[in-house]
Amino acid sequence: MHPTKQAAKRSTTPSGNPESGTRADIKIIRSTNKRKNSGEFNWVKFWIEMGIYALIFNIVAGLVTWYYIFPKLHLR
Repeated sequence: MHPTKQAAKRSTTPSGNPESGTRADIKIIRSTNKRKNSGEFNWVKFWIEMGIYALIFNIVAGLVTWYYIFPKLHLR
């Protein structure tokens, strides 16, 4: 029996059983074929990202202060 177009479009899990679970149940495997430990948190990446976000925020806040707030206070 040939599969229909509906059956061909149905996604399956790696086990081949479409009813075995959802995509959220599948663990992500990185290119190194190591499974990511769900309890591991990358603090270095976190602090680098927070530093970048803080820098961007301070630049925007400084520009807003200089061009919109200081002129209204007649401090420039």
